[in-house]
Amino acid sequence: MRRFFAYCGLLLAVFLFPASAGALPPDPEQAAEELARVIADKDIAVFQNLVDVPFLFAAPAILHYAETGKYASWVGYQDSLNADKLIEGIATGEFALEAADARTSGNPWYPPGLEKALVVKKSADSAIIAVDNEKGIRTWLIFYRTETGWRAGALANRIRLAESYASAGFLKAVQDYADAGTRIAAEEEKRERVYREKLEKAVSAAKVILDSVKITDLRFSVEKDDSSTQLVIKGAVLNGNSQVARLSQLCMRITDPQGKVVHSYTFNEHINIPPNGSAPLDIRTGLSSIESRERAEKLASGTYKATAAAICVYIDGNLVEEDGGSLKPSR
Repeated sequence: MRRFFAYCGLLLAVFLFPASAGALPPDPEQAAEELARVIADKDIAVFQNLVDVPFLFAAPAILHYAETGKYASWVGYQDSLNADKLIEGIATGEFALEAADARTSGNPWYPPGLEKALVVKKSADSAIIAVDNEKGIRTWLIFYRTETGWRAGALANRIRLAESYASAGFLKAVQDYADAGTRIAAEEEKRERVYREKLEKAVSAAKVILDSVKITDLRFSVEKDDSSTQLVIKGAVLNGNSQVARLSQLCMRITDPQGKVVHSYTFNEHINIPPNGSAPLDIRTGLSSIESRERAEKLASGTYKATAAAICVYIDGNLVEEDGGSLKPSR
């Protein structure tokens, strides 16, 4: 979500305060002719000066805001990918080729069509340009007047949609949409900050609880019969909390004589430990491989050492895990 708000803030800044790579054309007719040239030349730098690509993909959301007053959440990262695709398509000439033979409206990036483009409607701040391809399929490109000249910022596959993009209401909504995005982003950041603070407290509280459930006095032996070999782990579980603790999961790490961790086990054990009390630990696990049997023998002989820690405990019905468990706040 933060990525979405950052993207919208960027594209609106680009449109509201355009950074020109050069002077923009003084009227939409010349802008269309210049656009035809740069598309034919695959000149990406000038293309992005003449066309506000990010705004092009945000325009539907701004129009939605203008018509409903609702800030659209469906514009963002995916549209930034579409913008990248457009730039790549202009750079390779792919979009110009597709536009020539397109059977549906929506691709105005056809140089001959832009050269012959018709100004359908024009006001002081916007202009609708009709672009036809070789098959007579028409797409409308909307240009907007900026402080430095005219720049394309929206496209439409219907004249009524084009008129909406060129309307005074749409132009007013651009700033309103930017203000709403800034406000919503600030609210989202505040909610995220509060959530992070609560989560940090929950994780700290969980650590205190888990650290209070200690697994000590570990002892190991290997039991064999005709059909299986088992590692037997015995010890004690201490509960330093004032409520009953129910151990649900523990992690045991095995180290070699140099202190290097050679293996780790996770056991699901359900042991109730009284408040400020202890309970016996008795785990039996099968050894199916030669490697695991050798490891167990070294544990039993004392060659390998092991430590264990509680990683999942229930305290007074609450699940406590290293990430906070049920102590975590809801978003």
